[in-house]
Amino acid sequence: MPRDMTIPNPRWRVVQVETRREVFAHENLAELALDGLWLPMILETIRHARATHQEKRPLFPGYLFARYCEDSSAEWPKIRAARGVVSILRGVLPDAVYARLRERAGPDGVIHVKHAATMLFNPGDLARVNDLENAAHGLVGRIITAKGAERVGL
Repeated sequence: MPRDMTIPNPRWRVVQVETRREVFAHENLAELALDGLWLPMILETIRHARATHQEKRPLFPGYLFARYCEDSSAEWPKIRAARGVVSILRGVLPDAVYARLRERAGPDGVIHVKHAATMLFNPGDLARVNDLENAAHGLVGRIITAKGAERVGL
């Protein structure tokens, strides 16, 4: 009987990493030669002692995206054992969601957001995720912070 000769389909997955060590985890995962690896970044304005400057910060603190074949049992243990990795979230990131995020990234790899979150949301406001392609679709959360100009904490 012939073996199933289907081509493995690599998918984007969300990897939880140690908070404030996203770049460290990204560097360690890069050594594994996965099909893809991405740590989305934003520019955040930092104010300290009357001086301001911009720094690259993770768009999703504590998370990055890795593309690999789920069928490849050799990759899972390597990813989970990589320094800086906490866990691999269940499910996949739809290609359309990944593509939309990548479209917003400039040539420098930084995502440029058109609307400032601080102008749209205030702490205490309720927010619902209205994206059919997002695993969190329909969930409602209370805004805890509207940090910087690009992100909110639920």
